[in-house]
Amino acid sequence: NTILNIFPNPTHHAVFIDYLAAASGGVSVKVFNALGQSMYSKKTAVVKGKQLLWIDVSDYSDGIYVIQIQDD
Repeated sequence: NTILNIFPNPTHHAVFIDYLAAASGGVSVKVFNALGQSMYSKKTAVVKGKQLLWIDVSDYSDGIYVIQIQDD
C-alpha cells in the first residue's frame, strides 16, 4: 500500500487516510501513541485502487501518533 495523504494535521475531530491499495483484500489499520500504546485497531475490506479511510480522534489527547496500515 502507498500512503498518498493523511489530513488534516493537526486535527481534533477526525483524520482521513487517502491511499492506494495494491490489491483487493483485508487491511488492518492501527494507531499508536508516542509510548507505543495501541489507541485504535480495525480490520476492514478494501478493493484495489484509491481508498479513503477515516478515524475519529476526538477523544485523543494532543500529541504525536503513528498510523500503521498493513495487508492481512
